[in-house]
Amino acid sequence: MVVTAAVVTRKSWDKLILSSDTPVLVEFHATWCGPCRMVHRVIDELATDYAGKLKCFVLHADNDLEIAENYDVKAVPVVLLFKNGERRESVVGTMPKEFYVDAIERYKCDGIGAVVNGEKSIGEKAKSPRTKDVIWTILIQNWFNINCEWTKHHPILTGSASSTRKTEYPLYVLTQQLALEWSIKKTSEAIQLEKTAFRG
Repeated sequence: MVVTAAVVTRKSWDKLILSSDTPVLVEFHATWCGPCRMVHRVIDELATDYAGKLKCFVLHADNDLEIAENYDVKAVPVVLLFKNGERRESVVGTMPKEFYVDAIERYKCDGIGAVVNGEKSIGEKAKSPRTKDVIWTILIQNWFNINCEWTKHHPILTGSASSTRKTEYPLYVLTQQLALEWSIKKTSEAIQLEKTAFRG
C-alpha cells in the first residue's frame, strides 16, 4: 500500500507531532524551494517503507514560521525525527535516501507504536554513503543553484574552512572544480571529471 506524507500545521502540531505514540518524521519545506521537492519524494517513499512504524509529515515553513523558529530551522529543506514529542535526529539539506534511513534506524522502529533501543547503540555504526557519493549527489541536485542554502552546512565543501586546512581536504578542491565547471555550463567536462575523480 502506497502511503504519502501528510500535511501538518501549527494548529495540528501538538496533536500530530508532540503527542504521537509512534516516531514522527517531519520535512520543513517551502514552495519556492526546488531541492525540497526532491526531499519530499524521499519522505513519501519512507512513509510507505515504514507504514505502521513511522508517521511522515510535511510542514510549510513560510506559512508556519513560528514552528520553524521554535526548532531553529533557518533554511529548507530540513527533516526532523521526533520520538515521544522530542526531537531526536535532524538532516539538513538535500541528502540521499540512505541518510534519512540511517536516522530512522538509529531508533530501531519495531512494530506499531514501539521503538526499541531508543538511544544510539554504542559500538553500532549505521552504514552511510561514501563522502564522494554525497558530494556528487549534492552537486547534482543543485545544478542550477550552486550557491543555494546547503552551502551553509558544508564548510569544507564551500570554502569557509580555514585556508590553512583546505589542502588537507582534496574533496574540497574536487568539489570546487565541479562547481566551476557547472557554473560556466561546461556539462560534458564536469561529467568527465566526475567519472575520472570518483572512479573506484
